[in-house]
Amino acid sequence: MIKFFGIFLLVMGWSASLVAQPDNDFCLDAIRISDVTKYCSPIGAYTNAGATFDPDNGDIAKATCWASASNDVWFKFVAIASDVLITINGTTLKRPELSIYTGDCRNMSEIFPCVTSPVNLNTATLYKGGLVIGATYYIRVDGVDQNVGTFQLCINNYNPPASANGDCATATVLCSKDPFHVESVVGAGRDNDEADNSCLDFNNSDPRNNNSESNSTWYRWTALNDGPLTFKITPDDANDDIDFAVFEYPNGLSNCNNKKLVRCMATACLGPTGLNATSRDLEESPNCDPGEDGFVRQLDMVKGMSYGVMINNFTSSNHGFFIEFGGLGDFLGPETKIEVAPETGLKCEQAFTIRDSTFFAAGQIVKYTWNFGDGATPSEVAFTKGPHQVRYKSFGAKTIVLVVESDKGCTYSFTRTINVEPCCEDLPTLKAVPDAKDLTCNGIPSGSISIGGSGGTPEYLYALGNGKFKRQFKYTNLDKGTYQVKVTDARGCRDSTNVSLAEPPPIIVDAGPDLTGRLGYEVRLNGSYNPTNATNVTAWVPPDGIVCPTCLSTDAIPPGSTQYKLVVTTADGCVAADSMFVDVTLDRAIYIPNTFTPDRDTRNKIFKLFGNRAIESIEYLRVFNRWGGLVYEGNNLDINDDSSGWDGTANGQALPSGVYAYSASVLFVDKVTRIIKGDVTLLR
Repeated sequence: MIKFFGIFLLVMGWSASLVAQPDNDFCLDAIRISDVTKYCSPIGAYTNAGATFDPDNGDIAKATCWASASNDVWFKFVAIASDVLITINGTTLKRPELSIYTGDCRNMSEIFPCVTSPVNLNTATLYKGGLVIGATYYIRVDGVDQNVGTFQLCINNYNPPASANGDCATATVLCSKDPFHVESVVGAGRDNDEADNSCLDFNNSDPRNNNSESNSTWYRWTALNDGPLTFKITPDDANDDIDFAVFEYPNGLSNCNNKKLVRCMATACLGPTGLNATSRDLEESPNCDPGEDGFVRQLDMVKGMSYGVMINNFTSSNHGFFIEFGGLGDFLGPETKIEVAPETGLKCEQAFTIRDSTFFAAGQIVKYTWNFGDGATPSEVAFTKGPHQVRYKSFGAKTIVLVVESDKGCTYSFTRTINVEPCCEDLPTLKAVPDAKDLTCNGIPSGSISIGGSGGTPEYLYALGNGKFKRQFKYTNLDKGTYQVKVTDARGCRDSTNVSLAEPPPIIVDAGPDLTGRLGYEVRLNGSYNPTNATNVTAWVPPDGIVCPTCLSTDAIPPGSTQYKLVVTTADGCVAADSMFVDVTLDRAIYIPNTFTPDRDTRNKIFKLFGNRAIESIEYLRVFNRWGGLVYEGNNLDINDDSSGWDGTANGQALPSGVYAYSASVLFVDKVTRIIKGDVTLLR
């Protein structure tokens, strides 16, 4: 039987590579989320199945709160606002974990905290404030205990409303339903009883009892349309008692006179509170009575009507809260249109004009924050109204983001996506520069190709065959054959070339024909292999009974019928083998004399056992007199030594003629043991 086979670990590594690799497996190929304003991917749109850990392609050490990072995938975004809320909803991915970084893939810094989903929860949410507008941030996703599967990514990058304000007259104006976080609520403003005669007032009968606010903040808005409004307030500290009151402003957004109480929540039930679509009550009073859950009925807003909410932290812990809105009713915000000229035929390096025409009926726009997208020059960000002259260093879809802020603290975001076409004219010629490594062993997909680029306009993206262009530049576990390698640069120019991977010839091993033999006797093993090489190592396996286990030709005394394998290992770790079988006849011949004469002749002076080469040793030989007394014991006797046995004496004294009993244990070369008993006559 002649055959060739390869290293098991290499085969396993190649098999693992057959699982589809996510496009964003490596930090260098992080998927860019262009529109980070209330963005949610389709459910199950992304996966970490098939992801690997490869520092050569930009992977870094695990996040601080993770146990490992073996299946991580990457996303990135450019901050257009100061705060971000990221949520990973596992579809088939169980217990996702989440972390965020700044810097670049070669020099990254983790931004704390990272997040690991609790047991039995398939959602991970991370909030971070204080982002630098215009900076690039990286999102890293994995699964606890190396879990893999599909997931949804949601991200909202926003500017929170102006700092908490404790009075109705100076309340922050909201012009979008973006969720936001309030770090701390301290004090009740100049007027600490603006919720008098509500469920928040412990003594409504006494107008002098100014106790409806303790640590409060106010927000107001105007309804854009008819429709229901819900919201959920989650305290930062689970032990905080958050209360609120919702008012209608019949005299307009800026007039708190004659405000009308429409919802009130003062229950002492801890945890989230707010408006929802299932509650029927309009008010919940102090205490936490049966049937109270911290929520009252949603607000049915009327288009053009203004409303406000006072949120009070009754616990006085100075902690803040997180608020998110829902329902079909929306808030009145600025109206804008981002204009781009020319509208079509845009190419990189071509200058074009971006301008906005924002109108806000509820105030004046006092602040502009632009993000023109990846590769914009002279800058990706701007902070004036414009118009702005912009060029692009790279091609592709570009998302332009404008964030405006009013004199009342209202912020709103707008986006527009444009397509910038490639521009390769009059530029240095782009060339694909591959570096290939052939297969190490025959039949094992162990080849690799590293792709580089020259000329053109860095940064480069690479592709192998019909794969997607990515920053991943090294491809491993490749089989023999011809591969097309491609490179594209920042301006969309492309080049490709073919690379061939070869494999060494197979090692053909011949362990020789099957043989027959007798137990304890030699057989001759004769092996060979082709092509020969002085650096190769040969070994017979198992080595039991083989005189020279590393010689191609050697004698062997098989310990019974044995299959021997001749294994050849090259200096590169390639392995080939062939097997042969030795069929051993079990001839266990033993001869025991029934008489011996220690005094009469020289041939039969010792009582011992005789046998063929199947016997390895006599483990013991014991001789007893007629009364059962032990007169002789010998251990580990050599079957081939004529002096190894009983000479008819005990303690140096000759014993008389007679019949003596014996017991012997015989060990054969195949480790089989036989116990033999009988008697022998001693004659003098």
